[in-house]
Amino acid sequence: MKKIFTLSTEIVFLITILIAGGCKSAKDNKASDKVIIYLRSIEVKGKKHLLMFDTNDSIAIDNLITTVQPGTTVIWNLGRASRIKKIVKIYFSTAKSNIFIEDPEKRFFGKGYKLKIPDEAVRGTDEKYTIEYSLKDKSKVPPIDPFLRIPPVD
Repeated sequence: MKKIFTLSTEIVFLITILIAGGCKSAKDNKASDKVIIYLRSIEVKGKKHLLMFDTNDSIAIDNLITTVQPGTTVIWNLGRASRIKKIVKIYFSTAKSNIFIEDPEKRFFGKGYKLKIPDEAVRGTDEKYTIEYSLKDKSKVPPIDPFLRIPPVD
């Protein structure tokens, strides 16, 4: 009986350590090397719009500004019940780019796109990019031009 109790106590202790090791504070999550931007089609007063929200807790309709750091990987995914059939293309909108060295690439086995922000990306930069997408109901939607922002050095 004593051996069973000792074994049970060791298992509970081990599980407690594993659970505690898997927890991260909200502050740790903010300093992540990955930012995910979720896309969802919504209708406002009979007109289609793109609701966007990211893992930095930013949310906007049609004009999201996502703050990223050099070296961060940005991932665009469809949100739950997105009403979006697919992301057609994501590309930078300006003639010269300080953030987008190349256009984001389609994720392998996914409906999303990803882009690694170069380590040498210019700080204090806002850069417009374009998202083209198609809806499940086949209605036409205009491209959306949100921003990525690299803040200046503190």
